[in-house]
Amino acid sequence: EGGNIMYKNLEAELARNGISKNSLAKTLNLSQKGLYLKLSGETDFTLTEVMKIKSLFKGLTLEYLFNVSKDEIA
Repeated sequence: EGGNIMYKNLEAELARNGISKNSLAKTLNLSQKGLYLKLSGETDFTLTEVMKIKSLFKGLTLEYLFNVSKDEIA
């Protein structure tokens, strides 16, 4: 565990808001292993998962949460 974390901002906001990874996995209907694979970038989040995560953090952008620039999304 704790290897390559792609989404440092997302992880930081989970901690800041007291949301456990276990709780996030349940929210997204994922196993803990499934969530770990997504957080480490081995598998991609689905659009539905991204939108659920975004709704947990009002006022934060997708670019910030997922460490992407607008250029990468376009």
